[in-house]
Amino acid sequence: MNDVIQRSPLVEGKFILIAMPSIILTLLHSIVFQHKDEVVAVVSAKANEHALAIVPLVVNAVLDHHSFLIDTVIVVHPSNFPRSRFGDKMRRKALIAFADKKL
Repeated sequence: MNDVIQRSPLVEGKFILIAMPSIILTLLHSIVFQHKDEVVAVVSAKANEHALAIVPLVVNAVLDHHSFLIDTVIVVHPSNFPRSRFGDKMRRKALIAFADKKL
């Protein structure tokens, strides 16, 4: 059985619908950046109780679409996703928060 119903390129920040046994998650936003030698993906998901289940699917989606491996996946609630007041993604803020271990 295929675990993924529909996937969009994660680096572009489009949503991904992931189906698992009785679980459907929607990833709303994503940021991928490099910190030192580590490639980090920050994704927002509405279902906190199943956040660990989406980590391998995020890694596989990036590997399939962009041919590189993610070292760290950080799952945050959509309200905690770093955005400006205009709704733009704040990659620098996410990078600084990750470096300070606040993300």
